[in-house]
Amino acid sequence: MSLLNVGENKPLTELGRLRILASSAGIRVSPLALGGGNIGQKWNNSWGQMTKEGALKLLDT
Repeated sequence: MSLLNVGENKPLTELGRLRILASSAGIRVSPLALGGGNIGQKWNNSWGQMTKEGALKLLDT
């Protein structure tokens, strides 16, 4: 069986629904990738700082 013949499965939650990042590129990404870039402290200078409490609050929403 070819992977190309597999039908599209509906996601169990909204986190499983991929968003189109750029219509001209056809790239789809998960919501966690879109909103989770500033979680942690490695990229503070580029993405801004988020505390542990703020990260937990974001993930719980």
